[in-house]
Amino acid sequence: MTSPEAAVTVVLTTAPDAEVAEALATRVVDERLAACANIVPGITSIYRWEGEVQRDAEVLVILKTT
Repeated sequence: MTSPEAAVTVVLTTAPDAEVAEALATRVVDERLAACANIVPGITSIYRWEGEVQRDAEVLVILKTT
């Protein structure tokens, strides 16, 4: 069993494009809110918005911290 101090938190979020994803990742790591950020291009998000199913190309941002 790991101690609470060793627990890792992973946050998944999306950005509309690589430029926004990189700016977000850089700021979060720079401000020490996350130890690491990964940017994964080329994902497709499908979601319901205002009663209709939407489909958008997005970039996945993975943030890891302890």
